[in-house]
Amino acid sequence: MTPKPEQIIATSDAPRWGNGLTVVCLLVAITAAALVLRISYLHQTKIRSPIMKDAEQYRNYGWHLWQNGVFSSSEPYQTPVADSFRAPGYPLLIAAAFWAGGGRDYYAIVLHIQAVLGTLMVPMTFLLGRTFLPRWYALGAAGLVALSPHLVSMSSYMLTETLFGFLLLAAMLILVYGVRRRSVTMLAGAGACFGATFLVNQTAGMLPLLFAGGLFLGRRIVGIRPDRRMTGGLALLVLIFLLFPLAWMAHDRLVLAPDAKRGSDRLLATMTHGTYPDFMFWDPRYRNYPYRDDPESAVYRSSFGNFTRIFWSRFRHRPGRYLTWYLIQKPYILWTWNILQGEGDVYVYGVVYSLYDRNTLALLTHRLMKWSHPLVLGLTLVAFILYARQTLRSLRTNHPWGRSPDLLLLTLAAYTLFYTLVTPWPRYAVPLRPELYLCAVWGLYALTTRTILRLPDKMATNPV
Repeated sequence: MTPKPEQIIATSDAPRWGNGLTVVCLLVAITAAALVLRISYLHQTKIRSPIMKDAEQYRNYGWHLWQNGVFSSSEPYQTPVADSFRAPGYPLLIAAAFWAGGGRDYYAIVLHIQAVLGTLMVPMTFLLGRTFLPRWYALGAAGLVALSPHLVSMSSYMLTETLFGFLLLAAMLILVYGVRRRSVTMLAGAGACFGATFLVNQTAGMLPLLFAGGLFLGRRIVGIRPDRRMTGGLALLVLIFLLFPLAWMAHDRLVLAPDAKRGSDRLLATMTHGTYPDFMFWDPRYRNYPYRDDPESAVYRSSFGNFTRIFWSRFRHRPGRYLTWYLIQKPYILWTWNILQGEGDVYVYGVVYSLYDRNTLALLTHRLMKWSHPLVLGLTLVAFILYARQTLRSLRTNHPWGRSPDLLLLTLAAYTLFYTLVTPWPRYAVPLRPELYLCAVWGLYALTTRTILRLPDKMATNPV
């Protein structure tokens, strides 16, 4: 008898191709290749101005933490003025690099740490994928993470994306395995890991609450119905996570002057920047930097009240244009290949040359990944559609339909919505590449198993 679609999709270990030892050896080889690629990129890429804009601010924070124990974006050797314009997690890494290098070689230390973290994301992607994918599909997703030019190039910049991507993936991995094993200890660890992720990028604050809410509303998470132990563990996860934002809020209240720069100021600036359709106000020369052309820019981002007033006035004059911008263009821009506000392609800051210019094999991987990017996005969309369809069916029948990347799909959806409301620079989606690749591979797997169903019974029940 031909199995039902949900029965095949739910089986994470079928079809079983090859043996476990072969997969382990391939995973080790892919991980080693990822490390070689990232280290080679660091040594064969020259960035024109590596310490500028965001990277310069992070350097300043790290320097003052190392020298003065003050979280400040003031220039080095100046009297530090405490602020919280940026989150403290990444500057703490830079401060540790200053300390480890005695004030020298901090930049190289940070980049090599990021190369290692980027490499570790390869086996972590595989382990997370194995919770809902057959081993070969999970290995394919890990391979995409290893070769991703965005992830490779990002490790060469003193920016938050690599550390954020690593911590977010680690938190997701600990959470999923903690739920499957009903381990309160692992769930508590996931809460701490989400807290550390929040300290690097405060957008991570929405995820533990979304996951916990999904459990209590949907009554299941990663294919498992909750029991009292799991519910208590997830409550502990949320409580431990909340210690991190509460501690940072206490820092703001106890340390900062009333006029100090805060994270809310950066959020307002980001929201303002994202309101310009096509990232342009009037003059095409200022595309991607529309605030330079807007005479009301300073007032626009001076307060949430002024932001609401000016935005509503502009929206009323062109409602159709703004609706198209927010509902269609901004979600699409977030996941495009090209880094818009930067050098372009996969480069945030301009390069004199890179590994992809000097090595034929590296260039081949770049072109392969760029060519396959639309396919990855298409398969991810398929994953969303299939998951929504099967979830609606399971709600009608009250029968969970099996293992799926539900938390990963929720994460991608949450970040797409958030960055649509603010500014959807493609750079912000780079840390989410492992989750994107896992969902795309699951979409391919679901399509493959559905295709098998259309074959004769003998082949459907005995796939090659």
